[in-house]
Amino acid sequence: LRAGDWIFAIALGVVVPIVAILLLNRFTELGGREWALDHFLYLFPGVHLAAILLLTLLVPAVFIRWRLAKRIAPLGISCRPGIFSIMAVLGVIGLSVGAYPVVMRFGMELTVLKALAAAPAFWLATVLGNILRAIIGKPTHRISLAATSMALLPAYAATVLAVSATLPFLLASEKHWLAQDTLMNPDPDAPDFNMYEFRVAAQKRKETREMLGLGE
Repeated sequence: LRAGDWIFAIALGVVVPIVAILLLNRFTELGGREWALDHFLYLFPGVHLAAILLLTLLVPAVFIRWRLAKRIAPLGISCRPGIFSIMAVLGVIGLSVGAYPVVMRFGMELTVLKALAAAPAFWLATVLGNILRAIIGKPTHRISLAATSMALLPAYAATVLAVSATLPFLLASEKHWLAQDTLMNPDPDAPDFNMYEFRVAAQKRKETREMLGLGE
């Protein structure tokens, strides 16, 4: 592969999925950020975090096999992307965008989770199929698999570095939003587990005393 192929593989297969999914999750209503984490069985942001993982695995593989197919076609070696891998990429993108509207409209959290699990299943089917073909197929197929594996190493290394680079920003975001929480954090002025429970207990005591005519 040429330098331009590496650049496109990393940009299209690593940078674009991470940036696009994080923007989708954090700056649009499709991220479901107005709901608690456990409201939809942790589907949000779980579906988008899973999408980042799956897309950074699948897109570089599809792109690199497409570029390798162009490079080694004159040698009579086929290296085209598998249909299952392409379907998995399209499925993950569709779930990333459509999960929130579907859940809000139909409430099918488990169905969405099962559909998300189908994406890696498609990919694994392609991987297992390629392994089987490498064992019982032609030597040219083994060559294409070896070339793909070697070509994927830089792309997957870039994925690890890119994800690691986002950690400081995610930790800073966590600290920022936890500091805004005035209800669930422990408070030394509230003789309870947190301020929320303290205020609820205080309100209940007040209402009970009023009902009994004891005043405040």
